[in-house]
Amino acid sequence: MRPRPPPRSTRRPRRPPPGRRRSRRRPRPRRPRPSAPRPSAPRPRRPEPTPARRRLDHELVRRGLVASRERARQEIVAGRVTVGGAPADKPARLVDAGEPIALVGPAARFVSRGGEKLDAALERFEVDVAGRRALDAGASTGGFTDCLLQRGAASVVAVDVGYGQIHERLRHDPRVEVRERVNVRMLRSGAVVPA
Repeated sequence: MRPRPPPRSTRRPRRPPPGRRRSRRRPRPRRPRPSAPRPSAPRPRRPEPTPARRRLDHELVRRGLVASRERARQEIVAGRVTVGGAPADKPARLVDAGEPIALVGPAARFVSRGGEKLDAALERFEVDVAGRRALDAGASTGGFTDCLLQRGAASVVAVDVGYGQIHERLRHDPRVEVRERVNVRMLRSGAVVPA
């Protein structure tokens, strides 16, 4: 008879507790630091930025076609502005810096449409302002002031509660006295225009 082999143990071999396991990986050798810095590769050039698009009313002022954004809006709404030969009807339309823009029709007589309105009223009621001192209450861009000067007024006091709105041509005209940040409702007789 053959001798029986010893019975196999059902126990699993013990694992070493965590933290005490020895790593079988070999440590990587450290790379020596270079003594001289490596020449950096040339950076790729960034593409040229595309020219910014601007609002049409801003671009009209920038190109010197009109004096102010308010005037630009008036010209656009009146249908006197073309972009690339086609009529433009929105002041907020975006245009490229090189896009052709033109003003068509007769040039405006006054710095704002207010001048056209006052001119029609003075004509209709046959009011002669030549040689007189005048007050433009709420001057804004100065359409009334411009109309009065073109009709021969000796001088105009332009009063407005705002600041920096009156057209530059009128601001530097010696016949115009600009009073800004002044509320007309708070004025008393003789406070602005001396008797």
